[in-house]
Amino acid sequence: MKPTFLIGVFALAMFASIQATDGISVSINNGPTVHTYYGRIDGELWRCTIENDQVTDCEKVFAGPATRPVLSTDGKHIGFLKGNKVCVMPTEGGAVKELATAHAHSYLDFPSDVWLYYTTDGGFHEGSGKVNRVNIETGASEQAFNISGHLAQFGVANDLKHASVRPGDSNSPHPGTCMAYEIGSGFKTTVSAPYSCATGISSDGQYVMDGNAGHTGFDIRRWDNAQAVKSFENAVSTKWPPLNGGVPTNHAIFHSCGATNSPDWICIVVGGSRNDVNQKQILVNWKDQKAICPTNKFGGKLVDSGDFWVGDATSILSRRERVPRGKLAFSTNASGLLLTLESGTTGTIHIMDMSGRAVRTLPVTGSNIVWDQADHCGRLVPSGMYVARFVSRTGESAVSKMVLSR
Repeated sequence: MKPTFLIGVFALAMFASIQATDGISVSINNGPTVHTYYGRIDGELWRCTIENDQVTDCEKVFAGPATRPVLSTDGKHIGFLKGNKVCVMPTEGGAVKELATAHAHSYLDFPSDVWLYYTTDGGFHEGSGKVNRVNIETGASEQAFNISGHLAQFGVANDLKHASVRPGDSNSPHPGTCMAYEIGSGFKTTVSAPYSCATGISSDGQYVMDGNAGHTGFDIRRWDNAQAVKSFENAVSTKWPPLNGGVPTNHAIFHSCGATNSPDWICIVVGGSRNDVNQKQILVNWKDQKAICPTNKFGGKLVDSGDFWVGDATSILSRRERVPRGKLAFSTNASGLLLTLESGTTGTIHIMDMSGRAVRTLPVTGSNIVWDQADHCGRLVPSGMYVARFVSRTGESAVSKMVLSR
């Protein structure tokens, strides 16, 4: 029996009830060599745009060498290391500004609009526990805190008071242990037993990320008393929608961070081994059990958890060419369902079921696009109601709803 389609065009407001995430992620790709043990790579700096839980665009914004990318809380700037230089550039692309001299193995965090934090030396087995911060507008730098020992990783909350630290494996107070730290006061709570592989802090300062010693998963613990509120293995979290699996789950190496402006999301990397390259950046919403892989189609080598800013990317990427809003119309043809865009342009059509789960993503290079009613695995989808959302490369969108009846 030939499928029939009941077609309707709805305003964008009709789609608002389906909860989804928009934002910008940054990560490193295509580095020629990996620095053993530190889990970092000097490579290209890439920015990916997430709209409605889907990766709509990825762009190389700096040819490198770059590592340790982090996003400001307003989403407008990317901080990173270029060799031993602490640098900043606009998220939309542009000139790179060198701000301070650090170490090629330094760790960074960007917990405000203007203050970029960095360790003055390398971590784990070298350098000190001194953390400075530099003002990206004035270039002025100052000491933020000092744990008086090797410091592998740290994270600072948006209040610039709550922090998490992971001291080095030796010559450090609390070696290899995730610790809650209060800037101005010192160590507060022991979050993990030695040796934790990663730490980070939520943007509101309430939670600390504790990567387990086996590099297989994370505990989310309260900053004030170390009580675990959520635990998950990478093999589980990477199967959360809309990612729904299909990525390597072995070995999340050494780095994690809380999203720069959201307490719900963390950034991790999976795949590879202790001294090797990690293949995928994974954004994990530990509260709603969602996962997104911005780098799923990257063909190069990837290391660094990178960072994630949650919000409307079009408000940040002002250089994008704007196009008029269009509408989607539907009809059937011999190949399946024909989606016709009023104003033909480049972009992506995302087809979802009514729970918001991604069913299929179709590239748009003209006005007519055919959907064969199959999901991303090639399986025919069941009867029911579906939503199609077109997102242009400029951030404009059009939405329509349809009922598929077999």
